[in-house]
Amino acid sequence: MMKDFINMITIQTYKKFPDRTFGLGQDVSTDLLDIVRVPALFIKNSKIHKELEETRLKQVTLDAGAPKEIYDKLLNALSKDYISDSELVSLGSKYGRKPYASGLIRAIFDGQRGPAIKDWPAKNYLAVAVGMGLVDLDYTTDTYHITDLGKEAVALLDKNDLDNLRNFMLERLYEYPYAAWLIRVVNTDRNKWYTKFDLGDNFGFIDEPGFSSLPEDLYVDAMFEAEYSKNKKLKSQIKSNYESTADKYMRWLAGVLVKYNLLERKKKVYTRIIDGKEYSVSLTSYKVTLQGVRSLNRVNGGSRFSRSIKRVRWEYLAPKVENAPKRKTARALMLKFLSEAPNGMTAEDMSVKS
Repeated sequence: MMKDFINMITIQTYKKFPDRTFGLGQDVSTDLLDIVRVPALFIKNSKIHKELEETRLKQVTLDAGAPKEIYDKLLNALSKDYISDSELVSLGSKYGRKPYASGLIRAIFDGQRGPAIKDWPAKNYLAVAVGMGLVDLDYTTDTYHITDLGKEAVALLDKNDLDNLRNFMLERLYEYPYAAWLIRVVNTDRNKWYTKFDLGDNFGFIDEPGFSSLPEDLYVDAMFEAEYSKNKKLKSQIKSNYESTADKYMRWLAGVLVKYNLLERKKKVYTRIIDGKEYSVSLTSYKVTLQGVRSLNRVNGGSRFSRSIKRVRWEYLAPKVENAPKRKTARALMLKFLSEAPNGMTAEDMSVKS
């Protein structure tokens, strides 16, 4: 595996290795202060922890119709320093679609149509908390624990020191490889308005599936067809089904940067004449702000700022490809060799080491 920072890569061997997905979010708040609720689960005297123990856990489990075993297991999990994936997200598939909370992260966020969020957003909140360096996975025990950064964030949240917490999370954003990538992309053409399709099309490893975006023109054509036929059902299906995984991730990540005023957002409008009548279709688009231009100095290093050290995890190094663990490990080793070679390496040297 590859540990936290690129200049601290260590190699460890495991008999059993939990291959999980971390970093990106769907159905997750674009306000990074909400992410801090996740590490707060690990702090016994935090406001989030106390509220769960005293009132909220009962409200979102027993009072919402959950079996008592759910409440007992989650209450017991709150006493642990290391908490399992199932205890954080969901205790099992038989509980997953129920309106009550079956995991601690489900329990700390209100659902749209129930007392708690569902499994999928809960899983994504955990993935983002890990990506931001607030929570980490112990690969030996396959359990999660709070990091020193997580403790700092929770302390600020509990003191209601929100201005400093926002600045603290902005620093974590600069260390976050996906955000750094997006900041670089929108700075390549500072006059361009990027849609989620533009961003998704540039995301991920070249020629690998899993993070490829749909072409924007196909989406627009389909929406014009739905507008012309006045088919509301088709329009709704297109909006939900024509989004790829990358598009959904891009929408969330761009939303985070909008929240920090690194991007601005507007509707990009397309018009078309069909049978003599004008129709319009709009897409949300993003453009870098002055603050977003300046943030490039924090990401790449420049002006009076040193380059932010990126938190690159082994899990980030290949999406959905055959032999993904092997490819991730090969890329992790390449990064390790390069980071330890002050004068760089030739392709021949790299091939020998690989």
